[in-house]
Amino acid sequence: MEKWEIAIEKLEKLNAERKGPRWWSDNIIEAHEGLTKKRDCALFYRYLTSNRGQFDPNEEICTLDDIIGFEDMKIDPYPEGMEVTEYHNGPLETLIYVKNTNLYKNSNSDDEKTPSD
Repeated sequence: MEKWEIAIEKLEKLNAERKGPRWWSDNIIEAHEGLTKKRDCALFYRYLTSNRGQFDPNEEICTLDDIIGFEDMKIDPYPEGMEVTEYHNGPLETLIYVKNTNLYKNSNSDDEKTPSD
């Protein structure tokens, strides 16, 4: 029996012993302990997200790691009229705010909060 199968069996046992929404996350965390290989984790989570009776462990697994090479990931330049502000949050996370300045170019607003020229 493979590790992912043991984890699924453990999850089913825990769900039978500790029922209710109060326990669902604890049951998943405890059942997941010991899974270290990417394939085992992917099969375990595929089991969790599959419809009852439709889990197929022989189905090909494709994860985001297989699709995206983080080193090669680039964002195409934004078109003219887009104002881009980037905030770097550590080495792996970047928040990007994009404002379409074309929307505000010919704005004749009578808003009292907008300073007049």
